[in-house]
Amino acid sequence: MEEEDWTAGVRDSVRFWILHVCTPIVVAIGLAGNGVTILVLSRKRMKSSTNIYLIALAAADLFFLFFTLFLSLWHVEAFKSPSFLPLWKTWGTIMWMTDACTVMSIWMTVSFTLERYIAVCHPLRGKVLCTESRARKVVCSVVIMAMVITSTTPFEWTGVLVEKNNVTTAKVIPTPLQNNATYVFIFHNLWTFILVVVPFTLLLVLNSLLINAVRRSQRYRNTLTEDSRGVQGSIRRVKMSSSDEDINRGSWRAGGARKFNRERQENKITMALVSVVCLFLICQAPTAVVLTIKLFYHPPHGSPKENILLAVNNVCNLLVQINATANFILYCAMSDKYRETLFLIFCPTYRHKRNNTYSSVASFRNSTHVTQFEHT
Repeated sequence: MEEEDWTAGVRDSVRFWILHVCTPIVVAIGLAGNGVTILVLSRKRMKSSTNIYLIALAAADLFFLFFTLFLSLWHVEAFKSPSFLPLWKTWGTIMWMTDACTVMSIWMTVSFTLERYIAVCHPLRGKVLCTESRARKVVCSVVIMAMVITSTTPFEWTGVLVEKNNVTTAKVIPTPLQNNATYVFIFHNLWTFILVVVPFTLLLVLNSLLINAVRRSQRYRNTLTEDSRGVQGSIRRVKMSSSDEDINRGSWRAGGARKFNRERQENKITMALVSVVCLFLICQAPTAVVLTIKLFYHPPHGSPKENILLAVNNVCNLLVQINATANFILYCAMSDKYRETLFLIFCPTYRHKRNNTYSSVASFRNSTHVTQFEHT
């Protein structure tokens, strides 16, 4: 009995801090961050097939956070008043939207990781497969798939009025469908396969391949840099006319710089996406473990083991919310173009300074060209 009271206290304490303190803060940050991400990535200068996936991911995360905030209201006593019964009758639908957004987030992550793998490791195929139109089709397919495979969720729960000790309260209870052992077995196995086994396997494999590809690219670039220094030394030793030497050196530097900058940008994009996937795996892994445990282990209702499992489940839900929130921070930290676009949207003074800088650079280039022409 003492053990039951102790575990129940842990469950209630964890539930209070997560649902009443952490969740509102995380959701508020996540709603703002994902909204900003959609605004930034939808700008014309940010157009790309990868960003279409990231916009869809941000939208799925935004709606997921909104619906989880609604679900957390169930644990607020004021919302258990009979007057809120119509609200709780929509519980099944809100659960459906939440589950669908979860599936969308997971498979959007898989989709852009697969696209990045094709673009980096199979560039010739990437030019054909990694297009904006194809990305839109994949996003639409993922949304439809997510809505279909979670479409039974609204029929699992319903809101009712319950009277206890002469006090009537609104309550959410499982329907006969949710209590059907065959349905639960099939649905939970399918859910675990779709949300855990397949996506986690794909993400682990593709992420490893992408990291290896970036490392190979960096080693290759370092080798080219060392070779280019030797070539530059040889060019200096060859006697040429001054004009020919300038043309040769200038064209070599321009071509080499463009290639290196392009590769560097591609690697930065890849590593940013790899970081998003790593964060996803870290935050989603505990939930995957709990889902797997629930397949094989069902502790008695009200038992100490169930209390501990419920407490752990609350922590896992918070990690999923953090994952839906933190991508904005990763984009800001790892993408120069994202930060610049963000400043251009929200900081008019930055836009003015940027225009002045470009004007100064253009004037400098023009004056340099005129000087060179006059000296020729």
